[in-house]
Amino acid sequence: MPIQIALDSLKQAASGTANSATFLRGDNAFSSTFSSPVISGTATGTYTLGGTPSLAATALTGTIAAARLPAGSVLQVVQAVTNSNITTTSASPQQSGLTITIIPTSSTSKFLLMLNGGNTFNSALSEIWYYWGRNIGGAGFTVLNSNQQYGLFANQYAVNKYSASICYLDSPSTSSSIVYQPYFSTNGGGGTAYFNQSSVAMTFTVMEIAA
Repeated sequence: MPIQIALDSLKQAASGTANSATFLRGDNAFSSTFSSPVISGTATGTYTLGGTPSLAATALTGTIAAARLPAGSVLQVVQAVTNSNITTTSASPQQSGLTITIIPTSSTSKFLLMLNGGNTFNSALSEIWYYWGRNIGGAGFTVLNSNQQYGLFANQYAVNKYSASICYLDSPSTSSSIVYQPYFSTNGGGGTAYFNQSSVAMTFTVMEIAA
């Protein structure tokens, strides 16, 4: 048959070895590999029949969906800084005015809140207490840890000034916009509680963590 004769002639002229693991490429050569098209105009990959494709990482472009990242991955980070003088004489939680707005990537995400730096103290040799406030979807602030406040102590004989270093892991279970804000108060022992003193930087950071 003419077609079969033509195929046999082509096989005889081709280079390489014809067997069950090879195929006849367009360049008239038997091979078990082929070259992929150029990816993003920068690189090509080589593939082996029956094997696992390999591709240089430098040839990859685009982003990975957050849902495909493993638990514990950082999805986004937002930071706010103040060097203002922020005080209160109240023994109940007061807003610091240092806020961060963040829109969750996923409703299952956790949020790590961190407050660092500043110059914090109580003028009456007493304590300053810290709390965390959260506002979901504009519904108003809720104090998250009203019964488990963080305390910084003043020395019994002299006013000591401290740099804050506190954190809190929140699980809001929402995809709505969230506003976080540190709160603070005196411990009821009098004096003025300084959330921060002028000219010293206080940093507030919120990290979204994949669950």
